[in-house]
Amino acid sequence: MQDSKTSSRQKAQLTKFATQLNEGLSKPLARFVGEMLFGVQASQGVKLRSSARSLEEDIPLIKTENCLSRNLTAKKLGTPLGVRLASLGSRRVEANTVLCLDLSDVRKEYAEKMEYLDKIWDGSEGEVHQAYWLLSVTTAEVRGSEITTLSQKLFSGQAKDFVSEHAVILVPSAKCARILAIAASGPSTGEGIEKSCWSRCWSGGNAL
Repeated sequence: MQDSKTSSRQKAQLTKFATQLNEGLSKPLARFVGEMLFGVQASQGVKLRSSARSLEEDIPLIKTENCLSRNLTAKKLGTPLGVRLASLGSRRVEANTVLCLDLSDVRKEYAEKMEYLDKIWDGSEGEVHQAYWLLSVTTAEVRGSEITTLSQKLFSGQAKDFVSEHAVILVPSAKCARILAIAASGPSTGEGIEKSCWSRCWSGGNAL
């Protein structure tokens, strides 16, 4: 009985979050985001096939996987999600909240066919390995332990549109300042103004 109640509560929370996150997306993309959130939670991982299998659709698994893969590349997906994630996360930003711009990497030492894999120096291991750069903007409370991610961007120095590391970092650095400005304006700005601000801050450059 307890497991059933926990499961129902988790599904309700997931549905609520998906609804908030899906604002501004078309119905097919909104459904895709909900399916991916459920798939990742159900499979406890980010492998596409595992997420597709957890959906248990009445069609061949490969078709479900191909559909998810196709939607992941949708150009109309990144910016609205970036805006909504940042907007939802900004509710935790206060006057004394620390905003951290962190540059790390996602190691892919066994990958063979992934596009634009970069060679990155791992200082802790003392070696060069295959990876992608990961740029994150997170918040942390001065007297607390809770951390909230406002945005993340995966990039590679080998990508065709890559200009420089400085250019990649500059956009979220400017956005950090705007996050603080919007948060400092307080709730009196109103939902309409908040949406407008976030659209200007996060849609003008590359969505994170």
